[in-house]
Amino acid sequence: SAGYISLLNNDLPLIDRKVFRILPDIWAQMILAVTAIITMLLFHPVLAVMVVILNVLQLIPPKLFGDRASREQEKYMASLDSMNVKIKDIFSGFEVVKSFGIEDKVGADYFRIAECVEGNAFRMRKEQGRSMAVSRALAYLASVLRMVFSVYLIMQGEISMGILLGVMQI
Repeated sequence: SAGYISLLNNDLPLIDRKVFRILPDIWAQMILAVTAIITMLLFHPVLAVMVVILNVLQLIPPKLFGDRASREQEKYMASLDSMNVKIKDIFSGFEVVKSFGIEDKVGADYFRIAECVEGNAFRMRKEQGRSMAVSRALAYLASVLRMVFSVYLIMQGEISMGILLGVMQI
């Protein structure tokens, strides 16, 4: 029963938070992306293609780090399951633990499992952090490259300053 309790208390809220709550945001971002691409194609097709390529490059780090992050998340969820089983066992056998005076041993076992859970949580967050850091660095690099290329196009007389501002806002 502790495994089911863990599933209900840990796994389902995580799935809700990481999947179902972000689906509307994903749809909204897709609509915004299509609108932005169409608008930039109207401004300057070459600039639009460059922006699309730079933005697609930002999708690579989550793919590269995603497998490791998923494995770490699975380890974390499994350790949470083990911890819930241990907690249930402790509460179920509370009278036995007290009668044999082994509170220290049971407490040490619990803290060992809790340290494992926290270690797995740390490794999971570290992998997720790496992916986000690289993605954000690529986003900033893409922004700089977009700006440099736009300034180049202005100096060549291909676009106006207004188009530059429009592209930067989009």
